Amino acid sequence: MSRLWDKGASGSETDPLVLDFTTGRDPELDLYLVPYDCVASAAHAQELQRIGVLTAKEAANLRRELGRIRENCLAGDFSIPYEMEDGHTAIEAELTAKLGKAGAKIHAGRSRNDQVSAAMKLYLIDKLCGLEWSALHLAEQLLSRSKTSRKWPMPGFTHIRRAMPSTVGMWFAGYAERLLDDTEDLKHALVAADKSPMGTAAGYGSPLPLSRPRLARKAGFTEVTVVPAAAQLSRGRTELSALCSFLGLSLTLDRLGADVVLFTTAEFGLLRLPDELTTGSSIMPQKRNPDLAECLRPVSSMLAGRVVEVSSVMSHLPSGYHRDLAATKGPVIDSVRRLDHALSAATLLVQKLEVDRDNCAAAVTPEIMQAHKAAELAAKGMPFRDAYRKVADGKADAGPVDIALEEPGLSELKALRERLSTLRRSWRRVRSRIDRTTKAAFEVQK
Repeated sequence: MSRLWDKGASGSETDPLVLDFTTGRDPELDLYLVPYDCVASAAHAQELQRIGVLTAKEAANLRRELGRIRENCLAGDFSIPYEMEDGHTAIEAELTAKLGKAGAKIHAGRSRNDQVSAAMKLYLIDKLCGLEWSALHLAEQLLSRSKTSRKWPMPGFTHIRRAMPSTVGMWFAGYAERLLDDTEDLKHALVAADKSPMGTAAGYGSPLPLSRPRLARKAGFTEVTVVPAAAQLSRGRTELSALCSFLGLSLTLDRLGADVVLFTTAEFGLLRLPDELTTGSSIMPQKRNPDLAECLRPVSSMLAGRVVEVSSVMSHLPSGYHRDLAATKGPVIDSVRRLDHALSAATLLVQKLEVDRDNCAAAVTPEIMQAHKAAELAAKGMPFRDAYRKVADGKADAGPVDIALEEPGLSELKALRERLSTLRRSWRRVRSRIDRTTKAAFEVQK
């Protein structure tokens, strides 16, 4: 099959170098989008049937075939020949080879512009949902560990120096709450993705009387981009919103990894990594290295680069579609894969991480109670600055170490667990909608 834009005129062949340069990684990357393109195309087939472009039999056959292509792609049994340029051409070629004229009718009323955008948005909705679930699972593991260790003494640090008394439980719970905040950012990005561009064609509406709200519902969207031109203005912005939410989550994983690397050193000795989570040295027999935790740290740097990359591609573009926007596809797909892997690694790390309770307790020394002592004097009426100086000059005994106020209480942990449950219920609603609409897209009455 020729490319979708090939007009068939003799003597108008495009230079092979142009084709190679503009195609780029699309045959590789589009394999991630084909399953979602199939869902959108099945919804489009139903709408074409409604307006009389397709017969009921043609629409049913197209939906069945699209379901088969989707399943084959998910199983790794679908390929995109380089000469076909992208997944959209490969799908249409497969449909035409199997169904003849019906396959050639599927593109009526749409452009690759709204087709690509719809597939990417459906991909992002699915992947944001998956990443949210993984983040919530990690938060649950952190909360579980926080509950069992909430009374275990541990110093809190500022400037990588012991500062105030805390607990191991607070350390775990702090990351748990931060992850819950991160999942809220993922949800905001999902809302941005959940606006259907279907039926906007090249960004100025379809010549056919397609019902855009109906198309959106059939494909699994909850909202419609109201103005067709806005669909193309959202290209890149939707991807950037997702990438920014990925970056925020990766920064939390970055700091978790940095803490583990630091606290497992002999100099700190607060945490331990089991051998199964470490690697060795090629020259030093005694070494066990925290590579898993170290590899969490650069993920945020890589994603920050992707944010800059996509925002730079979008800058200075006038309205409407531009081929530049194809360059936003790779950063998003690569980032989803990297972040998903990082979340799995972080979850394993939290589950297996060991705490040296003796070293943690020994590190909570009397001098780090000085802030408490100054606050105690202030509570009795002494101006805080005087109390601060008195304690700093050693004129006030810091007193016994008492960290009761610095542990995460059961009520605090309960509040975080309730928030986790609320986020999970929201996740299940989205997941159910995705699964339900995906199944319905390919169901055909016999």
